[in-house]
Amino acid sequence: MSSARYLAELFRRRALVPTDRLEEALAAAERDRQGLVDVLVRQGMDEARLSQAVAQDLGMDFADPLPPITELPVGLLRDQGFDFSFARQRQVIPVRELASGGLLVAVANPFDTYATDDLRMLLGREVESVASTATAVADAINRIQAEIARTNELKSEATGNADERTDLLESDEDAQIIRWVNSLFVEADKERASDIHIQPDGGQVVVRYRIDGRLSPVRFAPKNLLPSIVARIKIMSGLNIAEKRLPQDGRIAFKIGPKEIDIRVSTIPVGQGAGERVVMRILNKSNVMLEMTDLGFAPDRLAILNDLIQRPEGILLVTGPTGSGKTTTLYAALNKINSADINILTAEDPIEYDITGLSQMQVNPKIGLTFASCLRAFLRQDPDVIMVGEIRDKETAEIAVHASLTGHLVLSTIHTNDAAGAVTRLAEMGVENFHLTSSLLAILAQRLVRILCPLCKVPYTPREVDLARVGLDSQRLAGRFAREENRYGRSAFGGSTAAQVARRVVEGRAITLYKPGGCSECQMTGYRGRTGIYELLLVTDAVRALVLKNADSPTIRRAAIEEGMDTLVDDGARKVLEGYTTIEEVLAANQGEL
Repeated sequence: MSSARYLAELFRRRALVPTDRLEEALAAAERDRQGLVDVLVRQGMDEARLSQAVAQDLGMDFADPLPPITELPVGLLRDQGFDFSFARQRQVIPVRELASGGLLVAVANPFDTYATDDLRMLLGREVESVASTATAVADAINRIQAEIARTNELKSEATGNADERTDLLESDEDAQIIRWVNSLFVEADKERASDIHIQPDGGQVVVRYRIDGRLSPVRFAPKNLLPSIVARIKIMSGLNIAEKRLPQDGRIAFKIGPKEIDIRVSTIPVGQGAGERVVMRILNKSNVMLEMTDLGFAPDRLAILNDLIQRPEGILLVTGPTGSGKTTTLYAALNKINSADINILTAEDPIEYDITGLSQMQVNPKIGLTFASCLRAFLRQDPDVIMVGEIRDKETAEIAVHASLTGHLVLSTIHTNDAAGAVTRLAEMGVENFHLTSSLLAILAQRLVRILCPLCKVPYTPREVDLARVGLDSQRLAGRFAREENRYGRSAFGGSTAAQVARRVVEGRAITLYKPGGCSECQMTGYRGRTGIYELLLVTDAVRALVLKNADSPTIRRAAIEEGMDTLVDDGARKVLEGYTTIEEVLAANQGEL
């Protein structure tokens, strides 16, 4: 029996493919001398499901996706001069070195046993086979070959002192370094990285991308090329290439296709003459703005925020640590209210997005253009809405309060741990309590959590103790459902579908949550993208009374919770119940505090 007919019988027996489609595909495979799985995949069948069935029937392990590039045996295959044309033709690729000294080899065609025999002879090692899909094998071949090409491109044949700037700028490596650095930016954009880190580490240069808030190594280069790499980045960002002893800051602006990219560059000297470390923050300046509905707010909270940003006067503050998405939230709010009949002015450091219809000013403290001086100038420009990048000092805070009290809506950010802490922080800056109670509308605290990859997230039934870690125990949930409708909206989870799942917990029934899996789409992390979790504190009469009494932030926080405010952990728990993220992500974003 041919392999195609064997597979047809297997798929028929397991009811994986309808009989009529199977007969048609088998005829096409035999007529065109193609693999039956390839024909079925082109017809829309699930490649992984078919390949896994074949592996199970043959008693083989199955792997899809294959390991990320950092775990693949790139160095071994480079040193061996591996024949990638052979790998593509036979659909095989080594994917891991085994403790025994052998190699684990992924095969897309388990019937081609000669391919593994040939690999054993080519590499001089024992091999073990694991079945995979043709797509995954081809992707691994491409990734390994691309990484080897990048490494070979940066192999330095130069001798002498690599720190001599004249030699570096005149060397033949220049074109290679330019291509290599440029490819960093293109790859970082493709992988959705927010930051690029380049640093010396032992005997090599390590490049790491921050993707969805997590750093991971993606490239390596010989250490003697670090000065050339740093010099190229300094030239692009307008920095002094001769100055290696002091930190420097600069910027790079360019396009990748239609995208306008702005990169903030920071360099610092490290170690005892080890060289310099470079960190680059990537800002995509394309005019692609998020809508408020894309930020992950519960329905009730979104309705409240939409009402707040339509107010004619007052202050709305967004608080959270660096990198928590505060500026994105403010931009989405401005995008919501932006229209030809409203004059919106912004003071930013830096201007991260160019928004049509807004007048945006770049802060420059070196020439005295601070947030405070921008605000003063704005008040003479007949504004309706003012956005200040950050309230950092008493002067800026007082001008913002004055602006809000004279008929302007002011949006800004402030650094505090939670929403209630923003009130006491402003008081510590010297803003009078009665001014705060008159001007503050609300404070929004936020964090970012990673979103589970929809392609590989794994369902599971949580234990009661796990649910209790984020306040989802039945007793606490019953109290939330018993709460009457209040200033914050409906009684539980802001009117979201999470309430339906939470009721099952109260009734003692099992629920399904999700945990990370791992696939090629998410670089084996189990997560893809991030979303916000929020804590919206409305400045109600009860909160105003506490502010006038100089109450501390925990007292203000407790009063807000009693009135119906959901905490950061509460909102994170909502996203857990909705299947967007995990309990661990919520706790990591909030240091495990309820």
